[in-house]
Amino acid sequence: MFSSDGLPPFVRLAVCIIVSFLPFAVYAHTAAWAADIPLAWLFLAAGVIYFPGIFMRTSVRERFSGLSPVGWWGLVRRAPFSYAGLLGAICAGGWIILNLPSGPLMDFAMVPVKLYVACVLMNMCGLFMLKHEFAGEEEVGSFSPSGPAAS
Repeated sequence: MFSSDGLPPFVRLAVCIIVSFLPFAVYAHTAAWAADIPLAWLFLAAGVIYFPGIFMRTSVRERFSGLSPVGWWGLVRRAPFSYAGLLGAICAGGWIILNLPSGPLMDFAMVPVKLYVACVLMNMCGLFMLKHEFAGEEEVGSFSPSGPAAS
């Protein structure tokens, strides 16, 4: 079941979701799922903000050390506006995917659009991680998104 490269992506996704939204779920359960309480919205917003960063770190690092709030804060601190823009793009992409026409034939016809939006979002996340998470870890002769280094 587990590959030599680490845990399967689904397991990492499930753990990241649980860690991100556990405070919201616990609070909502103790407050009898009253969604109009501002503190519930605060916990939900914290999970939405925390999830993309830890999911990217856990996926790239292939370890659960990516779940650390210290690592997440280091990533966000290096590029707060880029991370906010990434969150906005993820929300916009999700909104586009959820608001596409649906129906028996339309669901089939919209699959390429949904996959394209998902691929664009994954590419944005990958470029964000390449630029901000791995900054300063380049080896001599390694890949650079800006091309070969000038000598």
